[in-house]
Amino acid sequence: MEEIDASMANGFRLDNYFHLLAIVILYYDHFLSLDQEINLLWKESPWKKSNIFFFVNRYVPFLGNIAATVLVLYPSLSDAVRIIQSFYEHVLTKL
Repeated sequence: MEEIDASMANGFRLDNYFHLLAIVILYYDHFLSLDQEINLLWKESPWKKSNIFFFVNRYVPFLGNIAATVLVLYPSLSDAVRIIQSFYEHVLTKL
């Protein structure tokens, strides 16, 4: 197996930072336009086909990116599962 030198490790770290930056910009954009989305799509007739397609197109990747980010930042699957499990336990204890 090939050993990882310092420059390769720094490259991985830089890739992770750019991934995290892209996710932060994506979520920031979602939160900026959330009030417009609620006013224009969900107040009048939320169960139109176009609104449902919009919802699926906007929020399935939104949630999928959370899982992808956890797996990118914690490449060991066991670590990622442990972190997600502790997050859900923390959230559920607050309810």
